[in-house]
Amino acid sequence: MEKVTGEVADAFPINENLKEATDASKIKAVTDVMEEDAEKAKALIQKLPV
Repeated sequence: MEKVTGEVADAFPINENLKEATDASKIKAVTDVMEEDAEKAKALIQKLPV
C-alpha cells in the first residue's frame, strides 16, 4: 500500500497532502515497530531475577 501511495504522490507532486499522508504512514509504521520492541524489552526485563 505504501509503495502505491508513494507512486501516486510522485505522479502528482502538486498534492502535498498526499505526500504528507505517505510520510505520516511511514512514521506510524516505524513507531509501531518501536512500541513492539519496547514491549518485548519490558517483558524480558521482568523475567530477570531480582
